[in-house]
Amino acid sequence: MNTAYYRGENMNFLEGIKYIRKVTYLNQESFAKEIGVSFSTVNRWEHGKSKPNYAAIKNQCFLQY
Repeated sequence: MNTAYYRGENMNFLEGIKYIRKVTYLNQESFAKEIGVSFSTVNRWEHGKSKPNYAAIKNQCFLQY
């Protein structure tokens, strides 16, 4: 299971993507540009229709710091 803990909350990877996007005040389109993917890719991730590849996950991690 892909789960992470943040501030005592248990969240899966898809929830984590949305959380990171929200705390950085980015809409899906801006978030997609920041990590080098399309808007529709971020939308599919957040709706569980696809999962990011390793390169996208690595880029996403840099946004957290």
